[in-house]
Amino acid sequence: MNRKELIRSLRELAQELGKDTLTQKDIKESEISTYWVRKHFRTMASAMEAAGLQPSKLARSMATSDEELLDYLDDLQRRLGQRPTYLDIDREGRFSQRIFSSRFGSLDSALAQLEERGVRVEEHPRVQPRSREELVRTLQEIAQQHGDRPLREKDIKAYGLSPYWVRKHFKNLGSALMAAGLQPSKLAKSMATSNDELLDYLDDLQRRLGRRPTYLDIDGEGRFSQRIFFSRFGSLANALSRLKEQPAPVEEHPDVQPPSLTNKIAQAVQEYEGGWQQRLEELEQIAENLTEENQKLRAELVASQAALQEERESPPSPPSFERRIVDEELRGDCAEFLKRQDTYADAIRRASVVLEERLRETVLRTGAKATYGATLVHLAFSKESGRLIISEVPAEQEGVLQLFSGAFAFVRNPPAHKKVQYTEMEVWHKVSLIDYLLSLLRQAKPREKSSRAAPRRLPEA
Repeated sequence: MNRKELIRSLRELAQELGKDTLTQKDIKESEISTYWVRKHFRTMASAMEAAGLQPSKLARSMATSDEELLDYLDDLQRRLGQRPTYLDIDREGRFSQRIFSSRFGSLDSALAQLEERGVRVEEHPRVQPRSREELVRTLQEIAQQHGDRPLREKDIKAYGLSPYWVRKHFKNLGSALMAAGLQPSKLAKSMATSNDELLDYLDDLQRRLGRRPTYLDIDGEGRFSQRIFFSRFGSLANALSRLKEQPAPVEEHPDVQPPSLTNKIAQAVQEYEGGWQQRLEELEQIAENLTEENQKLRAELVASQAALQEERESPPSPPSFERRIVDEELRGDCAEFLKRQDTYADAIRRASVVLEERLRETVLRTGAKATYGATLVHLAFSKESGRLIISEVPAEQEGVLQLFSGAFAFVRNPPAHKKVQYTEMEVWHKVSLIDYLLSLLRQAKPREKSSRAAPRRLPEA
């Protein structure tokens, strides 16, 4: 199928379906293969535009360049007056938050690229309430921005508040919201209620009904979820058996007769129907969540396929320098400092600290006392009495000593004592040297005590 035939087929399919846009699902269910779309246009959005159709939101996102996405973030930040979050992007609805994860790795990485273009990105302060009072004020501020719906855990995460602080100052989210004077969700309120309070509620409900309460009665009141009695007591019957006044059915009026078999059956049916109604609602919610997750996974799959296609068409790029660092601790300490030229000197300082601390720890394991700098290097690799051996050949062992001494004198000392500007190539060379020295250190063996040079004795007079 050539390009013109594909465009004509897409127009005919859209007309047949009565739609102004087509999705991959529409194309897969037709006689058109998505292979021809990728072959002639690479993306769905480009194919839709060529056919005079409206691209879908996802297709439009995939057809948007990285520069356009960064321009959108810049504009969104200006309009918001603050650092944009995934919540802000979802509210706008123009792009899916997934596009920033697939293109840049995360929204923070995208904003970091925006900073590299010279755009000032507002800091996104992490909310860290150190006291209960600060947490209460924070929850009240979030509630004002959030609207009328009760706050859930995923809501407070979106506003930069970690659930850790809720668990630190309160037992659960329900207790924290009630302390802030806010209305918790039904489930959060149930979880914040103690067992004694639940039993008091059942006792009061039993007295008001004049009979043993059922799950249907609890759902009708709407104060607690029936599931809380399952999780706390195993069943509603177990909870009722723990009431102070027994038997559980309360007979406040002498005219009330014991329930007949018919009433018992009707009550059982009500409980059964009430339980299944609750379960049906739960399953509907689960189905809705799975549908949403399926859509997100499809979007990720399309993004991955597009990225894979782009990778196949472009020549492979060498791995970044920080990914080529072998030592994990060195890579973790220096990765952030290797991304900007104004922090190259910090990268070398951090790398030097890793080398010296690793060397000191290795020497201390041989029973030596802690030393520093050139003394530490000599104590470790001295040809006659060094605590560590890397080569049994004396000349090679001397070379190791010179290597470490040179690294300490020429790599470690300059940025530690004065301001130094490094080029990208210089910092890569120096950090690579330290990475190599760390690999040598991993090969070092402790010198046997018998092989250490004995101290010379003075001749007797």
